[in-house]
Parts: sequence; C-alpha cells; structure tokens
Amino acid sequence: MHNNTSAKRSYHSTCDLSGSGQTDIVWQELSLSSGAIGDARCVVKWSSGRCDRYLTRINGPLVRSHYSSSTYENRQFRKTTCHELGHTLGLDHYPSPYTSSCQRSGWTGTIDSSWTRTWTAHHRGHINAWFG
Repeated sequence: MHNNTSAKRSYHSTCDLSGSGQTDIVWQELSLSSGAIGDARCVVKWSSGRCDRYLTRINGPLVRSHYSSSTYENRQFRKTTCHELGHTLGLDHYPSPYTSSCQRSGWTGTIDSSWTRTWTAHHRGHINAWFG
C-alpha cells in the first residue's frame, strides 16, 4: 500500500481562466465576502458539464485574524489548500469516519496537525480510480 495518488499531470506555460489557455486551477489569496475560509469554483465547463478550469481562493486575512500563532496559521493554510484542491479533484466534505482528512470542513484548531495535510486512503482510492 502506498500513500500517493497516481494522477497523471502535465505542465503548461499559460495561466488564464478564459478557456483559451491550458490552466486547470488558478489559486488566489484574498478576503472572501462570504466569510468562508476558502472555496473552489468552476469557471469554465466542457459541453459535457464537467469542469475544465477552477478558481480556488483562500481567505488569507481571515486565517491570519483567527489565530494568534503563525504555527496555527500555517496549519490552516496547509489544510485549506489540501481541502480546496480535493474539491477540484471531485472530493466532497466528509464527516466521520473520515475526520483524519483535510476534506473535513472548518478550522484546524490547535491540536495535532497531521490530518491537515493529507487525504485518507479512502480519498486517495477515489482520486486514483478517477485519474489514474
């Protein structure tokens, strides 16, 4: 058993959301008016309805104002990045028994952070089946 995903990947030089480039995900850090910690939304769809390009945003000002420690801020940034990337891969929010996954919603708190940077074997299995 391995802990990696087997998603195929390629790299492109253009970065746009217009539909003419090759970018799959554009990341931004900014204040979200919704008050969410982060979000991932489809901005270009194929005619089949499947998403071709995502805009993924992290609410940096909110994260920095929530924690008094840069250690906890960093854990939250890492967790939110993992979480939103999961959405672009097709993962949803997962309650128990998958609470040891970054797909768990919400704040990391100040507890052990190992779960903030990975998906469970269950999630990796889905990613491998969909993209492997």
